[in-house]
Amino acid sequence: MNKEKFEKIWSKGYFILDTCTLDYISRCEFQYAKCIMDILLFCKERILIPQHVVKEMQPYFDMKKIQKNVDIIILELERELNSIYEDKITEKNKRKRVISRVSKKINLLQRYAFGVYASMLDNLKKEYTKREEVIFPSLSKCLELANKEIDAISRSEIVNSFLHMIMEKTLPEFSEQEKIQLLKDERERISQQLPPGIGDSGKKNNSNGDIIIWNEIKKCIKDKGNAQYLFITNDEKKNSNWFGKNLEGLHPLLQEEIYKIFRYDALDITTLYGFILFCKPYVDEDLDKLCEYLVNHNNFIRLEVEEYFNDEGQEILIEGIGDYIRSNYMGDWAIPYDSDIEIELIEYVTDLTNEEIIVLLEFGVSGNAEACYHCDSEDNFFDSEYEAFGRATVYIPIQIGKYTEMFSLKYNDMKVCVTDIDVETTDPLNGEVEDGCDYDEIECYEEEEWFDE
Repeated sequence: MNKEKFEKIWSKGYFILDTCTLDYISRCEFQYAKCIMDILLFCKERILIPQHVVKEMQPYFDMKKIQKNVDIIILELERELNSIYEDKITEKNKRKRVISRVSKKINLLQRYAFGVYASMLDNLKKEYTKREEVIFPSLSKCLELANKEIDAISRSEIVNSFLHMIMEKTLPEFSEQEKIQLLKDERERISQQLPPGIGDSGKKNNSNGDIIIWNEIKKCIKDKGNAQYLFITNDEKKNSNWFGKNLEGLHPLLQEEIYKIFRYDALDITTLYGFILFCKPYVDEDLDKLCEYLVNHNNFIRLEVEEYFNDEGQEILIEGIGDYIRSNYMGDWAIPYDSDIEIELIEYVTDLTNEEIIVLLEFGVSGNAEACYHCDSEDNFFDSEYEAFGRATVYIPIQIGKYTEMFSLKYNDMKVCVTDIDVETTDPLNGEVEDGCDYDEIECYEEEEWFDE
């Protein structure tokens, strides 16, 4: 979809909102949610909500499902922290594991756009890193404060106006005859693996949700007549659900189906981010911060980065970590081998000025290495085991093009910088050799196991 097409839809067309779009708005940080709601309320006379979307979103409208989901995440974290406290390891390692576990939960809350809760937990984490004790601050207080803020948001005038608009703009239900046709369409699409709904076919519940919404959209176009429609969805599954290749426009089969029925290109598709970007010339508000927020909290980008660093990206990351270890530990140089690595994506931020994404990682790596000390023109080798915990910053250039209607990533040109690392090693000298040392004595050194059982 280009700017000219959007201008026609903005002035006279209709906007159809998907479940995941409303779901995202209901959970993101309120200052950004308010901005999105303001824009949608501005064109509220032309907002349309499928019946199935309203049914899926009802638990979120009264906020109960949100709080229940967050309660589960926080209680799970509490159990995990108690387990760490009981482990027979040093306090230093306990603190490392606590920070790692809390960071993982913050990441999870951010992924699902529970912005208020993620922020509260992150503040506790910052407070914890400034202290020396092992026990993490009270999580119940964190949950209580976040719930109060959510309750206050739910009572705000703009939220109530937005929810009222949704209820007013719900599409009519299917007739009995249309329900029979819907069941037939479901069977055909599932048996022939046709979009939409391919990506939901493995779901235990609501596996036909996208097919129902698709039929509601077609019914809406038929009932309202000749107009332009824009479907706003954050459902960016890679297996050809709604979007075409590289997320460029409506899936070709769906586009062909619309044209065959209505004899014109009645329907376009975009993400919430794409919609906000197109809205810039038509609203008074400064949307740059909102656009940056939507990119930084885009689940599709986050999942791709996580997938990359848990697969082929590990080799490049291990190489960067290995260079750091060789330079700072285990003798004059060392050759790490048999490395096992666990990577946790903490967060990523976009730097659109320098056209790159900055990924912040925490990692744990262990393995074996051959440490070498050079003395009197001879190399003296020692087998060593090592275990390292640290942080790295990875700079990934942006490949200009279509990616969530914005960009793709150039992994081949990324730069890895280890910013902090703590290494434990069974190298008898741990990288330190005094002048005039007796290497015969070193060779007889009885290796001391530095790792906690």
